[in-house]
Parts: sequence; C-alpha cells; structure tokens
Amino acid sequence: MAGLDALFRGAVGAVLATPIALFLFWQLTRPMVGTPRWLRPFLVCWASYGAVAAVCAIYAYGFERMSLVDDAMAGALIMGALILLPAFLLLLLVPPRKA
Repeated sequence: MAGLDALFRGAVGAVLATPIALFLFWQLTRPMVGTPRWLRPFLVCWASYGAVAAVCAIYAYGFERMSLVDDAMAGALIMGALILLPAFLLLLLVPPRKA
C-alpha cells in the first residue's frame, strides 16, 4: 500500500506544479514572434514537463523513503504527461486574444 501512496503523492505534486510551470514558461516565451504557430506551445509544454519532473524529483528524494522514490516519480511523470497533453492541444488550437 505504501507504493500506491507514494504514486499518489507524486501525482499530486505534478498537479500542483504543472499549472505554475505552464504559466511561467508561457510568459517567458511571449517574445517569440515570427515563429511557427505550433512551436511556442510545444516548447512551453516540453519545458513545463522538465520543470515538473525536476520539482517532483527534489520532493521525492527529500521526503520519500528511498524504496519509494521511483513510485513517486512514476506518479509525477504520468500525471504530468496526462495534464500537459490537453494543455498542448488547448494552447495550440485556441488562438491567443488580441490585446
């Protein structure tokens, strides 16, 4: 049962870290003018996935038992991918507002 708890805690960490990473990287890539439309959402989601993996790895190594770190990371990576796939599609298909 401890493995499922670690999996859940890793997934919760990804749920908490993903929106923050998406927002930060979306703001950082704002100056990308003249690039293909698909490039900015792709880079934002790719960078967010890496940031979420890094944050959840720091959490897992700091607060989980060593035998459960892989379970926590698996939960974080799976949930991060499940969140970022629809986020990529939304960022790609919904046109940005004109300011």
